[in-house]
Amino acid sequence: MNFIGRKEGMDHKMNQFGQKYRHIIRKMPNEFFPMMMGEYIMGKSLAPDGLIHKYLDHAELRSRDKPEREFLEFQASHPWRYCFAHIADRPVQDFFNLRDAFFGDEFLLYSPGIEAYWAEGRKHDLYFLLTGFNEKCFHTNGVIIPMRSFTPDDIYFYGTEGFPEVDSDAALMASVYIDPIPDMMLASGMEYPVTVCGGNVLRQWAGMRIIRWA
Repeated sequence: MNFIGRKEGMDHKMNQFGQKYRHIIRKMPNEFFPMMMGEYIMGKSLAPDGLIHKYLDHAELRSRDKPEREFLEFQASHPWRYCFAHIADRPVQDFFNLRDAFFGDEFLLYSPGIEAYWAEGRKHDLYFLLTGFNEKCFHTNGVIIPMRSFTPDDIYFYGTEGFPEVDSDAALMASVYIDPIPDMMLASGMEYPVTVCGGNVLRQWAGMRIIRWA
C-alpha cells in the first residue's frame, strides 16, 4: 500500500497525527507509531469503500503481475474489518473464534500475535483489531491492542465523546472507520488493571471532547 500512501499524502497526515497525539506516542515503544500508521493506511485502503476502489484501475497497479492484481481485486471485494472482540475459544494454536463485542457475530481468526498474548494469560481481554480475509479465515494486520479492563460500555462512551452523533453500536463502528486513530491510542491504557474493592469493580468515568481530524 506504499503506492496509495504516496498518492494520498500519508506522510503529511502522519506528521499531523504525530503532533496531535505526541503526548501519548512518546510514552509508547518506538515501533508503535509507524505500525499504527501502517495499519491506518491499510484500513483506509481496504475497509468498506476504501481507497483501493479509487486506484485499482491505475496504471501502476494494472502493471503488477497477475497474482498481485488478483490479490488486490479479492481484497477490494472482501473489505477489511475493524472490530472490538473477545476470544470465544481457541480451536488450535494460532486460531481463535472471536465474538464481536458490538455486533455479536463470531468469526475464525488466525493470529500468532494473539497467540502470544494468549500464552501470557490474556484470554479475557477486549481486543481492538483490523482484520482481513484470506478466503478461509480472517487474519490480523497492524497493531494488536488487548485491553485488560476496558469494557464495550467504556468504548461506546469514548466513541460518543469523539462523535456525539453516535447513537447505536452500528454508528459507533462506523465512526471507527472514519477515524480509527483515537481508538488505536487506547493502547496507552491497555495495561490498566481491573480495580476491585470489597468484591465490587471500581469504575471511573471522565468526559473529554476529542477534536475530530478531517
